[in-house]
Amino acid sequence: MRIIYAGTLIPHPGGSAVLGGDLVDGLARRGHDVVAIAPVTAAALTQGDPLAGGRFRVLRYLVPGFESSPNHPPSDRFRNEERDGVAGHLVPLLEAGGVDLVIAGRETFATHVPALAHRFAVPCVILVQGATLWGLLDGAYSAGERRAILDGVGAADRVIAVARHLVPHLEKLGLGRITAIPNAVNPSAFAPGPRDPALMRAHDLRDADVIVAHVSNLKDLKRPLDVAQAAVQCRGEQRWLGITVTDDDAWAAMAGVIGHPELAEDPRFAHTADRYAHHDELDELIVAWAAEHDVMEAFHALQGAGVTAGPLLDEDMLSSDPHVAARGWIRPLASRDVGTHLHIGYAFQGLPQVWWRGSPVLGEDNDYVYKKLLGLDDDYERLVAAKIIVDDYLDADGNPV
Repeated sequence: MRIIYAGTLIPHPGGSAVLGGDLVDGLARRGHDVVAIAPVTAAALTQGDPLAGGRFRVLRYLVPGFESSPNHPPSDRFRNEERDGVAGHLVPLLEAGGVDLVIAGRETFATHVPALAHRFAVPCVILVQGATLWGLLDGAYSAGERRAILDGVGAADRVIAVARHLVPHLEKLGLGRITAIPNAVNPSAFAPGPRDPALMRAHDLRDADVIVAHVSNLKDLKRPLDVAQAAVQCRGEQRWLGITVTDDDAWAAMAGVIGHPELAEDPRFAHTADRYAHHDELDELIVAWAAEHDVMEAFHALQGAGVTAGPLLDEDMLSSDPHVAARGWIRPLASRDVGTHLHIGYAFQGLPQVWWRGSPVLGEDNDYVYKKLLGLDDDYERLVAAKIIVDDYLDADGNPV
């Protein structure tokens, strides 16, 4: 397929640019001919294009600045320059013919990309990333701007929501033809690595410290200041509890749970910004309270008061967790050599959970693999006799097979 992507790409900041890059690179890896049209600033271009020479072709157009807060409407000048920049590349590509699909990379492109694609009878899908959607729901956009974006999204042949929780909000706005395809996550990007000694010293961190990161843009939409205390250690060894205070009501509830209801009225902690400014004082209060409580006791007390909290489960806690038990996620399964033991399943959403035996022993599936899958019925016994196919490491006398 020949696919044109019109959206954001790095060095544009934000998740839509990262997702857009992963998407077009993945399509190119699968053999599709992909052309990407993306904004860039003059300042960013002085550092070169980070995507130059990749698997897909990138066409850039200049904008006065990156639109990194699409939950608020940009200036008319920006929107016009974006529209003209996209059209300057997209129209000639569509006129040349042979385009199978146009992808609009986020809601902000809805006002012009689907219409251009349909002018040339090319189907168009649009990715709904969420930030602009929240702006529409919160009333940040004028009635005219809201109508233009919703009409454009609705005109797309398919609306792709990058998270399932976006779907009911889109339906509430009267949109249809919605498919939820959750964002992929590259776990290798979050794998623990060696700690930077200089950074550890700068922040007075020890090797045993648990570090929790809030990985996002530090703007109100991402609620980076919601975390009153990322993690506290409760009574006992390595019993950690994560706590998130999402608003002033949750803080009042938490103040009551930790035995200091008066803190809800304390001006030092009245609002999120105040609590963040005095987080060291909060640390002392919360840490002292947690140290006197069992982690599950503290967890249920906070959750019962409406405060978001969750324990860090070790193996014993996980295996005895009632929610895990209710879902049959850990089951007693038999293995030929070691008997019956608990085995954990794999939580793949939407896939049937089928695991019916314990760990197989060497050669346990020889008959199935060699006879049924490989079709070696006639040669099987000969290969067994020649000890090419075996089901143990040692013979009856203890000698290597």
